Amino acid sequence: MSSNSPQLTIEVIAPDNGGRETLWVTLTIVLMVILAFIGIKLNRAAPAAQVQHIGLSIEAKRVLTDLRNAADEIQFSAEGTNYPSITELQRWELPPFAKTPGVISQYVWDKVEHDCYLGVSQQEGSPHFMLLLDGEPHIYWSTDTAPVTDCHQNLDWIKDKPRA
Repeated sequence: MSSNSPQLTIEVIAPDNGGRETLWVTLTIVLMVILAFIGIKLNRAAPAAQVQHIGLSIEAKRVLTDLRNAADEIQFSAEGTNYPSITELQRWELPPFAKTPGVISQYVWDKVEHDCYLGVSQQEGSPHFMLLLDGEPHIYWSTDTAPVTDCHQNLDWIKDKPRA
């Protein structure tokens, strides 16, 4: 053989045990968990407001539902701001204003103003209802027995949430 051939050098390389990779993977996972925890804490929705009508009796909830539906019917049938009288609503048999045979109505309805209907309960402890039609229908209820003289000054009445 000739002496011009290159000499081979053998270098021994120790295998990496993966300790450094494990450290970086662990730190990345811990960082992601911390960021997720912070994101969840900062992204909490505000607690839902308590629904007011939950405490009403079944009969009062029925009247409330009937008033929601009646508000749409009254506004649909109104000529401008000339809303129908209680007698007309009863003639149309529109609940809760209708006097249905066989059903004892515990509410006496009155049109207090041109855009306001008031249902006074004849039963002790039942709420009174007010339907105010000034653009959008607003439904209020109260257990206060004080007479209503102005439908637009109903500060002590509970307002029903409008439909979504």
